[in-house]
Amino acid sequence: MAFESSAFLWALPIALVPLIMHFYMRSKAPSVQFDAMMFLVLEGGSTATIRWTQAIMLAVRTLLIAVIIIIFARPYVVRPAVVGAQGPVSLVVVLDDSLSMRLGSAGFTPWDHATAKAMDMLSELNPESEVVVVASGYPVRSWPPAGEVWTPQKARRHILKMTATMARGDLGQATKIGLERVRLLGPRQRRMFIASDFRSSDLVGMPDPEEFHGVTVNSFDALFHIVPENRAIISALAVPDRTVSTNRVKVAVELLNGSLEPFDDVLTVRIGLASIARRVECPPGQVCAYEFVMEANERFGEVRIPSDELPEDDVRWFSARSRNSVLIVNGAPRRQAEEDEEFFLRKALQLKIADSPVYTLSRVYPDDMSPVHLAAADIVILANVGGFRPAQIQALADFVARGGGVLISAGDNFDKITDESWNALLPSLPVERLFVSSPRYIISGQDLEQSSSLNMLQEIGRLLDDVDISWLSFLGVGWPQGSSVLIQTDASLPLLVERRIGSGAVLLWLSTLDRDWTDFPLRPAYAPFVRWAVSHLQSFMAALGRSSITVNDARRVSLTTTRADVVTPGGEIITFKSSGEFTQTSVPGVYLINYYEGSGAEPTGSDVFLVNTDSSESFLARPNEIPFADTEEVAPVDPLPEKKVPWHPWLLGVALLLFIAEAWLRGRV
Repeated sequence: MAFESSAFLWALPIALVPLIMHFYMRSKAPSVQFDAMMFLVLEGGSTATIRWTQAIMLAVRTLLIAVIIIIFARPYVVRPAVVGAQGPVSLVVVLDDSLSMRLGSAGFTPWDHATAKAMDMLSELNPESEVVVVASGYPVRSWPPAGEVWTPQKARRHILKMTATMARGDLGQATKIGLERVRLLGPRQRRMFIASDFRSSDLVGMPDPEEFHGVTVNSFDALFHIVPENRAIISALAVPDRTVSTNRVKVAVELLNGSLEPFDDVLTVRIGLASIARRVECPPGQVCAYEFVMEANERFGEVRIPSDELPEDDVRWFSARSRNSVLIVNGAPRRQAEEDEEFFLRKALQLKIADSPVYTLSRVYPDDMSPVHLAAADIVILANVGGFRPAQIQALADFVARGGGVLISAGDNFDKITDESWNALLPSLPVERLFVSSPRYIISGQDLEQSSSLNMLQEIGRLLDDVDISWLSFLGVGWPQGSSVLIQTDASLPLLVERRIGSGAVLLWLSTLDRDWTDFPLRPAYAPFVRWAVSHLQSFMAALGRSSITVNDARRVSLTTTRADVVTPGGEIITFKSSGEFTQTSVPGVYLINYYEGSGAEPTGSDVFLVNTDSSESFLARPNEIPFADTEEVAPVDPLPEKKVPWHPWLLGVALLLFIAEAWLRGRV
């Protein structure tokens, strides 16, 4: 408060005149003693009531004089001019809505503080300003669509509806998009407001300072009042344990203790009905590793610690089923087990090689194979199979389309295939058997997407020069798209063919994998080739993300049946009637896919995939200096215009009320 005529304030002591006169006159008044009359009740109330009334009246008179003097001093207050008095601006609001902004503290999160600050800033803008809102949580989004702008009021309404997501953040990309959008706005003052917790990992890819030329940037540190402490499960991986039964897995867990206190609490690992709860310790600021050996009786499991102020990263799901499960379909079993393909395949896949996976092998005969066997396998090897029923072939095609892999070897039974239903798996049906004499082999796998897979195949190709193949099965023409030759002879005869189907692949070895047509099983190249083939087919499943993806990543749903239902962790059902990308993965947890044929109510197959938070969001480390103007209050580019708001009209009303109160009290005495 200020005064235009502050000299009048020197007259304020005059307000004490009623008090001085009251006490002076009271001391000069004569004292008269009454007899019994002093005990009579006076009209108007008791003596105490009269005294209180006189005291209040005296205070009112004093206050009335003070108010009159202050009115003559003409008081006023300075306030900003009406909202929007500043000129219109072009503004981009960049809000960090990633997982780390959900960190709770005393009931408030960085997201709450960031949005509150953005709302305050927008309320001060000129109504004709142009506003764009950008959110940095993956995937980065901006509103409104390109070419459109919002008013400050509409931007406020949109921000009120926003919530912090569980996705990873990309503040660098969001800032770049914000700069692109603000430069497309009108020719006026360009501004950018960035609200974030400014974690170090979020600042990767930030634009260089010169890229901000012509744009005034303000930032708000949404974590300035919160101690950034967090405990999280950042990794969980199940691998087969070589020292025990192949049905058991070793679960490797990594725990981040990002707090200032040692972690000394219970860590729980669960697979189906089996669980292990162990009290573990981890020093402050460390990542600690633990191992648990468990029975893998379900396809997935979870690791959990007690919840803290960021509970979303205190649990992590993992694939419990071994990704190295191989089903061998033996199409030509022999009396002497050492003579058929299953024997050689088992020897190759059961070799114990350092840093090489251990495969879980199972066997079934062609007549018995069903979708149940396929559901438990990652890779299927058809060893000289030719007598499948059409339903079995279609089940295999569906298995491949959903990310599975099939390795097929030729032989006497394979050469007899004439059923057109095999076209769902093979590039073409076999037409004849060709005799080859001392061939040389050419690696032609240029279509392989992974350079590491091609390099390994080329290394195997050098060993193939010692292999003598006498017979090859020759396929017909008219191969479908997605078919390619990976290995051929020097006479241009295909030896290894790959066909892509949906999200998976089929590898076709056009000779035998036993000693019938070749001495391949006796050569050093055999075991590396078989293991490469299985590993290559597994890469399709890994690329599909069958094990685990992070929040807001897309997951391919390959559909060869009538429809598929995706069941989210919250119980919501999303139906697919054709293959497509499932993008509604904003919540961590276990997602179930049920495949249906026709109008059947029971699923003909199922699959699961897991969605976890991005582990980078669990690390709350921040740089020593926050970028831009690291302030709690957002300073406007130009000072807001101010105006004087006089108070004397209000004080005149107060004085009038005091006059009325004094007159009423005087009548009561």
